[in-house]
Amino acid sequence: MKLKDYKFFLYYKKEEEWINAMAAKGYNLIDCLFFRYLFEDGMPGEYGYKIDLVKASPKSLEGRDYLNFLSEMDIEVVDTLFRWVYLRKKVA
Repeated sequence: MKLKDYKFFLYYKKEEEWINAMAAKGYNLIDCLFFRYLFEDGMPGEYGYKIDLVKASPKSLEGRDYLNFLSEMDIEVVDTLFRWVYLRKKVA
């Protein structure tokens, strides 16, 4: 089952806390666009989420290299929004 929610945050740390609270309830973020968040059912606490502001656009060569590096570290890119990158990693 998928869950769509609309939220507005002034501070990315509050947004990150909310996304991780949703993950703790078993809702895993799979897409985001401005104020819309799309979650899918999963195991509670399966993923930990982080929001990162990268130096270069994720579409640039430097940005893609950084995202590839994260992928090698088993960190999954959920979505990007301008220079903001939504990341998740399975919790051990």
